[in-house]
Amino acid sequence: MRTPTLISLALLLTLPLAAGAQVYSWKDASGKTIYSDKPPLEKKVQTREVAVGSKGGSEPAAPVTATAKPAEGIANGVPPAKSEAQLKAESEARQKLCDNARMRLIQLESTQGVLVTKDEKGQPVNGRTEKPNKHDILTGSRPDGTAFPGAQFPDMTCGNWTKSGPDGSAMTGHFDRAGPLNAPWAVSWNSSHPTLGCNMEKIRPTGGDGLFYCFAEK
Repeated sequence: MRTPTLISLALLLTLPLAAGAQVYSWKDASGKTIYSDKPPLEKKVQTREVAVGSKGGSEPAAPVTATAKPAEGIANGVPPAKSEAQLKAESEARQKLCDNARMRLIQLESTQGVLVTKDEKGQPVNGRTEKPNKHDILTGSRPDGTAFPGAQFPDMTCGNWTKSGPDGSAMTGHFDRAGPLNAPWAVSWNSSHPTLGCNMEKIRPTGGDGLFYCFAEK
């Protein structure tokens, strides 16, 4: 039955259109003809020039075949290329983050830094002079904050923090900067000594409780 299609087309053509306006028509998956003033994405359509007559009537011009394409770089999942200004701004933002991290590392390594250590419940964490000693903090890093080379130190992060058994080890630091000797390694906040293993039975004997650092600026 063609009546609904004809009525839809008649209603569409009676809308106030500007001179030279275009009407697009195409068939959907069920074979139904669709009319719109906007083209669909990736559909082969027929374009009709609709002219508004002086008496209010409108007569379509000869159809012209056209193909509507999605906006380049967006609909196909590829983001548009960034401008030089955007790339410069992102580079400056990354550099600022690196500078801030480097400054905080220097503050932590200096004697001027004040480190207040609490657990996730807000309770103080025991230092070397308290029982039980919990001043070992899992870091897995060298004194400069970088990772250990894998060939020489096969496991300083308990298998990239995936192990929880007696095997493996992780580098620790002393949050209270206290150790058995007044040596750089003994008072290092991030690279003092490795654990004996990766479960609590192997972490506690050297003065740890399986804790990680979580920094917060007051």
